[in-house]
Amino acid sequence: MLLLAGGIGPCASALAEHSVLVLSGRDNPAYRQVTASFQAFLQDEVGGLKFVSVTLDGDDATRQTQLEALQEQGVTLVFALGSRATKLATERFTTVPVVSSMVLSRAEIQALPNVTGVALEFPLATQLRWMRRLLPQANRIGVLFDPALNQVWVDAARREADKEGLVLVSIPVNNARELPAGLKKLARAADVLWAIPDKTVYSGKTLKQVLLSSFRSRIPVVGLSGAWVKAGAFYALDRDYQDLGRQNGVIAKKLLAGAAPGKVTPETPSEAVYSLNLKTARHMKTTIGDEFLTGAVKVYE
Repeated sequence: MLLLAGGIGPCASALAEHSVLVLSGRDNPAYRQVTASFQAFLQDEVGGLKFVSVTLDGDDATRQTQLEALQEQGVTLVFALGSRATKLATERFTTVPVVSSMVLSRAEIQALPNVTGVALEFPLATQLRWMRRLLPQANRIGVLFDPALNQVWVDAARREADKEGLVLVSIPVNNARELPAGLKKLARAADVLWAIPDKTVYSGKTLKQVLLSSFRSRIPVVGLSGAWVKAGAFYALDRDYQDLGRQNGVIAKKLLAGAAPGKVTPETPSEAVYSLNLKTARHMKTTIGDEFLTGAVKVYE
């Protein structure tokens, strides 16, 4: 799908001097919300921009033709949503600044040339402070992790936990076969399980096993997404996607004004929202204050 704002086709004459390519890795509500907010911000703050949208779903040959045409016509900036789109943007538009969003980590953004943006990860300190608010009695924070993937993350998390007066209980899991033993250790040593992006430990095949162990041991899980909370995790932080679009728009405005991407530090989300599972809270014999129930974007009962 290739469209210009206002429904005009992508002919060379229609592309203004300042054309922004929105290159989206998928078509889903979160991506659409970020894109709409990004475009609305720039239309208000900059004006005179033409937005060209390409989604990476669909026919590869058609998409390649579209991107080749845009390379010929020229774009001023690329807004890339998702890891695949960000990588493709740097390969196709080597001299064009790229604002990246909907990728997990700032490290992923920093590893690519001519790219800045807003990653999805929340700072460790932010995550731990939310844990303090929602689970004030949890002092021993359990983490199951593959050392080959996340040892650096765990070391950094331990330093942040120390600052918050918390104890990080890190349990290595080198492969999926070690997960049951890791969960047993967790049940004896921790007050809460802090789930992290780790494909060795967490997958579609292991989520049920992790949540079942959580219920049996009455150790709440801080999940990776609202879907985890719906499945039984105690809570999960999520992003305010409208604010995320605005935040990316602020960065894009700087680049359009002439700033080099390498001089604009990638950011993390400025706003956090959360969902709660009230049934899980009751099972864990944990009371959630009314202010937190009111503030949640979703409460599962």
